[in-house]
Amino acid sequence: MALSSLPDADELRAFLTAYPGVVAVAQPVPTGLVDTWRLATESGPRLLSLFVQDAAAAAEQGAARLGRLREAGVPAASPLADRTGHLVGRLGAFPAMLLLPPPGESLPECAAVHCAAVGEALAGLHRLPADADAAPRPGVREQAQALPPALPTEDAGLVQDELRFQGLYRLNDLPRGLVHGGPMRAALFEGERLGGLLGLERAGEDVLLRDLAAVAVAGCTSSGGALDPSRVLALLGAYHALRRLKPIERGAWPVALRGEALRRWLDALEAGAADEARSAKTLLLACREGERELARLWP
Repeated sequence: MALSSLPDADELRAFLTAYPGVVAVAQPVPTGLVDTWRLATESGPRLLSLFVQDAAAAAEQGAARLGRLREAGVPAASPLADRTGHLVGRLGAFPAMLLLPPPGESLPECAAVHCAAVGEALAGLHRLPADADAAPRPGVREQAQALPPALPTEDAGLVQDELRFQGLYRLNDLPRGLVHGGPMRAALFEGERLGGLLGLERAGEDVLLRDLAAVAVAGCTSSGGALDPSRVLALLGAYHALRRLKPIERGAWPVALRGEALRRWLDALEAGAADEARSAKTLLLACREGERELARLWP
């Protein structure tokens, strides 16, 4: 569950008093990630990450996870301790953490070199040991259940048809581990170099191939809405160089791409983002119609 509004200004000021020298100089700006805001302060840029009221344990686990990931070389944000040494405090009723972001900026569109950089970082994440504290990533069937009942008949039919297709395959038998869930929109770049990935405090557990497919459907699409082969192959090549993809994963790749295209569409429908929903639906239809071509997009 996500929070629905910006943090209260008075509660934010009270929260920041626990951090020496951190004074906000502007309104928090949404990052596009779940319950995460950019915060301009007198000490430099910071990130504010909030969790729902009953998720204090998840927040503590997320802060500890960020530390472990950084020690392992994953370019994650760094949680900041307050004056009492705690990494998680409370902003009003909500568990909250203040983060030092990695360097860089998000890009409106990524080239092949950026896709390759994210593929390399994702392979590094996927090679790490399993995280016992990571919650299972919700499936697309669970997401579909949250859709508004007034969905147009054509769209509702497409969702159900794609869910039936996904149900024919056992992707859960593929290699599993710690996943980001939406790494492309969370990537920060300094030119062509990846500065870091935001949102890893909420990393979950899932099939690794789905995480890779999530990058492809979010950042490797052409202006016409279909997947761009050069960017997908750059992503896969860089990933495969660090974590060798298995033959069984190759056979499941088109299914994973269709599943993550469906997830992207469901996300947009749930958020009421009309333009993004149209783009995501176009991509899903292209994946359905070009399944043979998808199978050829492999390192």
